[in-house]
Amino acid sequence: MPKPEPKSTEMQFFLIVRQIRIIGIAIILTISLIFFSGLVVSGSNINKAYSTYNLVTLIICPVLCVCSFFLKNSMLKKVTLANLSKTYFNAIVLPFALCDLGGILCITTSLFINQNIPFAITGYIVTLLYLLMNFPKIEEYSKFSD
Repeated sequence: MPKPEPKSTEMQFFLIVRQIRIIGIAIILTISLIFFSGLVVSGSNINKAYSTYNLVTLIICPVLCVCSFFLKNSMLKKVTLANLSKTYFNAIVLPFALCDLGGILCITTSLFINQNIPFAITGYIVTLLYLLMNFPKIEEYSKFSD
């Protein structure tokens, strides 16, 4: 029985991109669900004693999101065709995790601990923007194939 042909690296890349996009969409849907659920119950969570936490998490959210962008760029420099499947996946998913952490931290603090809807909206928008910026791009394959 003949062995099956190994997948071309380009086909591997497209499969990895598809998997990462599914993960990214799941993260976006989860953050949106948490955000809109928090808007429903935020009226009962007014604790002025915790208002400093809102500001702290509002600062942490963009810092983590910006760090995720730089982490992605530095990890992409290590990707080659030989280690494409492991390294490229990690180079995108780990920055997703940083954005997710910052966004959920800001949203949950601003809606579930102490109501501050403008901070929650800001954290939500910043997180979505950086998640979309970190999404894999098909053009990135040409960088690895050189």
